[in-house]
Amino acid sequence: MAKFKDLYSKVKNTAAYKTSGILMEVAYMIQAAMDHKGMAKTELANELGCSRAYLTKALRGDNNFSISSLSKMAKALDCELHVAMIPRVVYTEVIKSAEKFYAQMQEERINSLRHEVKKKVKQKEKVVSIQEWLNNESINLAA
Repeated sequence: MAKFKDLYSKVKNTAAYKTSGILMEVAYMIQAAMDHKGMAKTELANELGCSRAYLTKALRGDNNFSISSLSKMAKALDCELHVAMIPRVVYTEVIKSAEKFYAQMQEERINSLRHEVKKKVKQKEKVVSIQEWLNNESINLAA
């Protein structure tokens, strides 16, 4: 029996797989725009002149969107529609660059937190040494 990894590696580069991924991404963006605008499916369906059931099906990724329907949705949601076809080499470089940038940001944040912790520890040590000094002074004064 074929392993999932083997099946996935055969399917992941097919047009059908990529299309379904794009449809889900578009559906997610539409839903996010609806949430941002506070628009219900019924309201968007009315604006588009389609049924709520059709819109629900489309947002599940079951229907292909035409450029025309995406344009109407963008208008109804007060959004701009942009379509990009990015050469894979450029896309890969952008992703690598973004990952590197994110890693640097994480490293800077970690270093900043380390610095803050060290500062707090030094402050705490000063407080403790002042308390010890005060305790010693009170013992010396009592004697």
